Amino acid sequence: MTNGTAVSAASWTLTPGGPVVASGGTVVIAGGTTGTGVTGTTVTARGWMNGGSGLSGTSLIDQLAFSFTNCGEPAGMTCQITRVGTVAFDATAHCSGVTTGNPVRVTLRCTGPFCAVSGCFGLIPAGDRVSISFTLTLSPSPTITSP
Repeated sequence: MTNGTAVSAASWTLTPGGPVVASGGTVVIAGGTTGTGVTGTTVTARGWMNGGSGLSGTSLIDQLAFSFTNCGEPAGMTCQITRVGTVAFDATAHCSGVTTGNPVRVTLRCTGPFCAVSGCFGLIPAGDRVSISFTLTLSPSPTITSP
């Protein structure tokens, strides 16, 4: 506190704001029911960084469009992440230049010879909640501070 002004416990700062392109390596997608899933080798994303200060951490990056390639299980399957509404990135922690968080409101669609309306080869049943894990490098590289 300074001069009687309270500082929010969840006050993030993100600069610059504006368009962002992100890329990374391995992505792992696992079905919530089965715990099994698919692995891809390249993930890319485009979105909008909501620059500013006094941010809550919710939707630090939004209007995200994701894609990934070279899914390896089962052979011949390709996967695509598609948007439902506005996909966003909610930050949960920031330490040593790494921001951790969650993509929210994402629908996963798998296509390939082993996929059907009922799911992909039994790995990810249709309608199942999934976990998605990947690391991205952002361009331009933002400056982020967190609580």
